[in-house]
Formats: sequence, structure tokens, C-alpha cells
Amino acid sequence: LTMKFGTDIVKDDILELNVGGESFMVRRSTMLLAPEDSHLHAMFSGRWDDSLLRDAQGKIFLDITPCVFGAVLSYLRATQLGQPSRNRRILRIQPQYEEELRAVCDYFNIFGSHLYPIFMKPVCGGIDVQDNVITHARKIDGFSPVISLENIGVGSYWKVKIISLKFFLFAGIIATDDLEGESYTMPSSFGWASKGFVYSDGQMRGSVGGWNRSWKAGDEAIFKLEQKNLKMYHKRCKCLFTSTSLPASLDESWRVHINLHGIGDQVQTMMPTQQEADLIG
Repeated sequence: LTMKFGTDIVKDDILELNVGGESFMVRRSTMLLAPEDSHLHAMFSGRWDDSLLRDAQGKIFLDITPCVFGAVLSYLRATQLGQPSRNRRILRIQPQYEEELRAVCDYFNIFGSHLYPIFMKPVCGGIDVQDNVITHARKIDGFSPVISLENIGVGSYWKVKIISLKFFLFAGIIATDDLEGESYTMPSSFGWASKGFVYSDGQMRGSVGGWNRSWKAGDEAIFKLEQKNLKMYHKRCKCLFTSTSLPASLDESWRVHINLHGIGDQVQTMMPTQQEADLIG
């Protein structure tokens, strides 16, 4: 593509697009509501107008199924009424178009960067959280859950680092903020625990997916929430693990979920680097 300089671009230009054979009329300013670092924003910034593919009538041509583009356009227009939460990363569409919609969102980077800090909060007494370092500060051992302050969206990444650990840790996600002590056994809890235990919807599944290890002090793991899967890359063993079949009905309710048991146990959650995120893809 060749960049276009020296031409005044009016943000409220009306653009006529040919999307998969269907005509769309849209303001340039609407397309520019996409994140500034996104391919979609750059495409309609005016810098590339002379290089965009056009049909015989001169309309900008996008080889995308019309209803898929319509879902993206609806999302962008909603931002004019009030910025959607950064955690809203699910666009609704008929099931047969879901794969294409995800691919389009990824290609055009509709939601911007998926790497951002995730802050944690305790849900019971005796747990201290400072600078996202979680400390089991109770006077006796006991299961103690911690969750993210906000819901997380599909496409989110986070990193867990174990600073000290006596014998038990659970790390994963859950779709509620009303937690009990053994929260990893609650419905909607998915993740990996010590002694090779995998929990799916609160049920212990043994060493599903090859997880037959135990957490240790010094371990680091990178997590990614996908639409149907939770993925974890364990850096010590250099392995990728996947928890599948996440309920679609809970897509906008997930929270990062940690459970500690031993006095003095410490875990830190943080934002992974781009290089670390690339370990999962």
C-alpha cells in the first residue's frame, strides 16, 4: 500500500462500501472509532484511500460476508452512545458465521490490544492483595479464593507467578463473584490445581489434557481466555494445556480465579509481555 499525504480527510465523509456484494453507507468517523492501533482504523484513516481495492463503481470493496461486517459496524456505532467496556469482546451473530466473525475481529484488531493489567480482590478475610501480590495471611491454613476486580473478556491474557507455596494452588477462571472457600469446586470454575487435578465446571477431572503436575514456588504460567477454551502455557514444563467446552452463556461473566490454602502462600498476577502472550498465540 502507498500512503496518501497532503490531502485533507474529513472525518464525517460518507463512505459507500461494497461488502460482499451488498452496499453499506457509513461515516468515516464511525470506522475511525476502531482502536487507533488497529488495521481497520489505519485502513479508513485516509492515508491509504488511493490503494484500497474498489469495484467497478469506485466503491471500496471488502470481501466479507455482509452480516459479519454488519455486526462489526453495529459494535462501532454503539461506541457513539457510550464507550463499550474493554471487556466486551463478544459480538453476537448466527452460529454459521461465528468463525468468520472471530477471524475478521482478529485480522482488523477490532478490540485493540488484549494485553492490559488485571487487578485482583479477595472475597474473604485474611487475604492481602497489594500490587497484585496475593498473600494468604490467615492464622491457619484454609482455602481462600481471590478473583479479578472486573470481568475479563474473550481474548484476554494474564500471567500468574508463584512466589511461595506450601502445597495447594488453583489457577483458572470462574463466572461468579459470590465465592465459597473451596471455590474451585463451584459450577463455572475451570482451571488447574496442585497434584495434577483439572477442574471443569467445578468437577475434578483428574489429569485431563496431560496436566499431571503440581504447582511449585517459582512457577510462571500464561493464560488466555478464548470463546470456547481456557489455555495455559506452563513455562517450567514448556507445555500448553487447554480446558475446553466453556459455556457460551457465560462469555461476558468470567473472572480470573485463584485459590490458596497455606499460611504465607504468595502468588502474583500480572500482564504478560507480548513475547509471553505469543507462547499461546
